[in-house]
Amino acid sequence: MKVRALSWAFLLILLVSIALFAFPCAAEQSAYRDLKQGDQGQDVKELKTAMYYLGYFTSLNVSDTYNGLTAERVRILQKQNGLAQTGIADAALQALVFSGQCVPADGAPAPTSQPSPTPPPSIQATAVPASTPVPASAGLDSPADPLKDFRVLKVGASGADVRNLKVAMYYLGYFTSLNVTESYNGVMEERVKRLQSDNGFPADGIATPELQYAILSGQIPPLANAPAPSPVPTPSPKPLSPANMPGDIPETDEKGFLLEKGRTYLYENPQDGLWLYKTSDLSITIARYSDPTRTLIWFETEIRCTPDSPLSTYLSAGNTPGKRYMSPLTLASESRAMLALTDDFFGHRLNNNYRTGIIIRNGKIIGDSTYRADQPAFPNLEVLAVFDDGRMQCFLSNAHTAEEYLEMGVVNTFAFGPILVQNGELGPHMTDMSYYHYREPRCALGMIEPWHYVILTVKGRSDDSKGIYLDWLAERMLYLGAKEAMNLDGGGTVSLIFNGKMLNKTTRNLRSVTSIITFGQIDQ
Repeated sequence: MKVRALSWAFLLILLVSIALFAFPCAAEQSAYRDLKQGDQGQDVKELKTAMYYLGYFTSLNVSDTYNGLTAERVRILQKQNGLAQTGIADAALQALVFSGQCVPADGAPAPTSQPSPTPPPSIQATAVPASTPVPASAGLDSPADPLKDFRVLKVGASGADVRNLKVAMYYLGYFTSLNVTESYNGVMEERVKRLQSDNGFPADGIATPELQYAILSGQIPPLANAPAPSPVPTPSPKPLSPANMPGDIPETDEKGFLLEKGRTYLYENPQDGLWLYKTSDLSITIARYSDPTRTLIWFETEIRCTPDSPLSTYLSAGNTPGKRYMSPLTLASESRAMLALTDDFFGHRLNNNYRTGIIIRNGKIIGDSTYRADQPAFPNLEVLAVFDDGRMQCFLSNAHTAEEYLEMGVVNTFAFGPILVQNGELGPHMTDMSYYHYREPRCALGMIEPWHYVILTVKGRSDDSKGIYLDWLAERMLYLGAKEAMNLDGGGTVSLIFNGKMLNKTTRNLRSVTSIITFGQIDQ
């Protein structure tokens, strides 16, 4: 009996060993746990990152939470790969995603300029030689040509796909800076040759569709000196530090406030694109930037203030404040604002008997009619609330009534939308590439921390700047450290005024508005 028991035990061990040898992926899959809605962890984040490279997410600013959006994208991936659409990422699905054999989404968008790392070495696939197309998984419905969305890239080529490839190569260690262009130049050819040589591809310096797919799908291992990527920009406060800061700024504290009470510092340099204003309780820094490859010019404004120098609003005078149209320069002059910017243009909706959104200005209710939270209109009248303690917070359009906001300590609300950043993550619509995706002049206001704000003003509709997309605006706000940010009225309304001067456009044919946001006052 004892011999028979030993024989059965030996047979069982033999069968298990044969199974592990014959099906090594089964042992590897055991390292994955099933992921479903409500789960959290680094493995959730890594899965979402890998799905981004396959086109199932449109941003690399992904959290470690398996939320409803994740379940929806997993179902799309499952459908694309001929699997049961459960919305649950079981071990087999995760192994497929990280294998490099998963069928990508149709019309997958090009990656953004902030790619995250490739999967950990334990789940990286071996690089596929350029001469061998990436195979489809066994038993799955594969596309006729998984490389159809890639073109051959070589010296002389230019475009967003070149820039995206350079960015991905940066995170693999083949570029030393994210300040890359859309041009496939000699440096790019040299770096591609090195990557090819390191990974068994013909070192000809040409980025074939096979090579691009391998790079963007996470199949190429990073170099030992590759930078540690930060796919989610840090929300920790960090001031703007333009390279051309003047050397005569008086002594300041760590927040940039002047140490000497009663003193004022003003600096204006339109040629170099830098404007500064400092007192003992207010610090304003405006820096102009440009990206000729995108035909883009924008302004980044950092504001540090105190309860003695808060964000304020100014409305056109009359029986109904905020109803009369006036030049934004006139409003800035009347309010003596050192810094002024246009807001949600609620006066236009008020004058035309549209729903105004939840509008509170300087503690007074002006409008209380809004949309339901899932309203597809633009603007969707989502709310940026400014509290009396210096906080800003974004809310869906019907989250609270105006009276409720007042009870919460809100002194100003701006109703426009969409939400760009909420709780340090991209807003609800900012991962949807079909959501009003077009270039326009833009204006956004956000909070890094209480009493510490940032404004993005994008020039557009001109030969030197075509405007920008909403998702760029959101990702830039995250990069600057904003925890909350809202898109305000854009297009021809956008105005950024400093010390009485318009910075972002000429003063000809200015669009009249009914209200502005202000900081500081010009001394009389």
